[in-house]
Amino acid sequence: MGELYYRIYYTIYRILIHLSNDDSDDPKFAATLILSFFVMLNALTILFLLIAIIKISFIVNNKLHSVIFLIAILTLNFYLRKKLSYLEVSHSESWSKIGSKSFLITIGYFILTVALFVCLLFYIKPNPITK
Repeated sequence: MGELYYRIYYTIYRILIHLSNDDSDDPKFAATLILSFFVMLNALTILFLLIAIIKISFIVNNKLHSVIFLIAILTLNFYLRKKLSYLEVSHSESWSKIGSKSFLITIGYFILTVALFVCLLFYIKPNPITK
C-alpha cells in the first residue's frame, strides 16, 4: 500500500512539474496538498460508511475533533513528503518507465475516491455534512 501511495504522490508531483510555468511554484508542496485532500476524502468516506452501518456519529458533529483530524492527516502527509525526497532519487528511473501506468492509477484513484464519497453522501440519510 505504501508503494501505491508514493507512486500516486510521485505521479502528481511529475504532472505538476510538467504543468509548472514558473520556478516559484513548489510542486512538492502542491502535490502534498492535493494528495492530502484525497486522503481526507477517503477518511471521510470511511467515517460516513461507519455512520451508515453503526448509526453513530464519530467526528462529524464536533468541529474541534474534525479540525484535529484534518490537521493530523496534513501532518502525516507532510512527514511522508520528506521521505519521498529519498524515494524520488532511488525510484525515479523505474517510475519513469511505467509512467503511463502510474498516470492511469492516479486518475483512477481520483475518480474512485470522489465517486465513493459522493455516492455515500447520497446514500446516508440524514446527510452528516448538512446535519
